Amino acid sequence: MTNYNNKTIFFLYYFFVIVFLIFTNTYFSYDQSLIFGGADGKSYMSISNSFPNITNQKLMPIHAERFFFYYFFGFLSKFLTIEVYSLYRFFVFLIIGFINFLLILIFKRKQIEISLILIFLTLINLNPYISRYYIAVPTILNDLIFILGITLLVYAVETNKNFLFILSLLIMFFSRQTSIAIIISLVATKMIFRDSFKINLQFIIYTIVIFLLIYLINFYYSSQTFDLKEYRWQQYSIETRIFGFFDENIDLKQKIIFLTLPFLSYLPLTLFFLIYPNFKNIRKAIIDNPNIFFFLIISILIILQPILSGVLITGKNVIRLTTLTYIPVLYILLNITKKIDLKRISSTILIYIFIIIWSLHPTFSNITIHNSFKKIINNNF
Repeated sequence: MTNYNNKTIFFLYYFFVIVFLIFTNTYFSYDQSLIFGGADGKSYMSISNSFPNITNQKLMPIHAERFFFYYFFGFLSKFLTIEVYSLYRFFVFLIIGFINFLLILIFKRKQIEISLILIFLTLINLNPYISRYYIAVPTILNDLIFILGITLLVYAVETNKNFLFILSLLIMFFSRQTSIAIIISLVATKMIFRDSFKINLQFIIYTIVIFLLIYLINFYYSSQTFDLKEYRWQQYSIETRIFGFFDENIDLKQKIIFLTLPFLSYLPLTLFFLIYPNFKNIRKAIIDNPNIFFFLIISILIILQPILSGVLITGKNVIRLTTLTYIPVLYILLNITKKIDLKRISSTILIYIFIIIWSLHPTFSNITIHNSFKKIINNNF
């Protein structure tokens, strides 16, 4: 296939995806977004609207510590005289575009056929918790920024580019406290693989120092908005964040439904690799490749954190929070799977149809064919 044809196919693909999302997505107003999954957005809007001052409202510490990008959006809003909420939504589309650009670079580097690239891009672009949610509720933009950072991290590790590695860390460190998983994974991978892991010890030490400096900056801003140390400790306590799932007084049915909620995001990806189960020796692949181990630890930590916090703390947010590591999970699966051969065009069409139907989220799309799921979840949370 010629380069011209490849470019044409990509152009047609993105034209279809953009048109499909634009015409089938929900667009909540700011007030609606606070009801439908974006309650945290009240804190973030306060940060942006207060620029150049520190907000005079009392913000939850966990929100105030994510101030950096929202503060920058506040600057842009004042400088360009654009309403903050509209600016957020513009950046949602822009960041999704950057994520796609990085993914194409990663897939091409791994010499994946264009038919598979398009399926993987569809799995990501039509995942309602990577595209639809943030288009509908743009105030939670920091999570999408984190996804951009972790995608850049995958590309940086794949290409062994330290500058991009540092840039990805800065993006993630400023966007979410979840980025502590990167530090833990770096240290664990270096301890186990030693010289086989190309990232040297000095670089890891620099990374830890950068993380601590950024944490101090975030902590300072947060301390100017909420000075109740006891409340901060309640939010971050080991009892709440690690043992919440086991300690909370919730019936078994609710806990089972809670544990299945991440599959509302991961099911199409899971089914695709189950349909083509040409896995190598998974254990050997992980042991031989420190990069895969590195992203495996990151993925496990990020997925476990909202689950272990429990039903009462995390609730339906478990879907969005476990999706933060969707792209590293896809990267891991690509590396432990043999070449996938889509022999029958009919099976490929069925895959696309399934992904498209699955993307029609009952809240974040205007085509509500999954209302039965919505009723089950709403009745239990």
